[in-house]
Amino acid sequence: MLTSKFIAYFLDEVSSWQKKLSTADMVISIWMEVQRTWSHLESIFIGSEDIRKQLPEDSDRFDKIDMDFKVNFLLFITVAVVTNF
Repeated sequence: MLTSKFIAYFLDEVSSWQKKLSTADMVISIWMEVQRTWSHLESIFIGSEDIRKQLPEDSDRFDKIDMDFKVNFLLFITVAVVTNF
């Protein structure tokens, strides 16, 4: 689209949208990686009582981080919805 001869009139708007979409793509990619990693850790620390018994300190630490993660994720979703990201 940037190579179109008619772009001059829309260049600022197109550049703005290109930057917004690039940022959204990057954020979504990072969140997907975080979600994959988090799902794996959840299955280890939350889904397995045996692991929790063997690693009580790590399990407690994970529980605290898990709560923070969920709160931050909800905050992110709320901000994204409110700002129409």
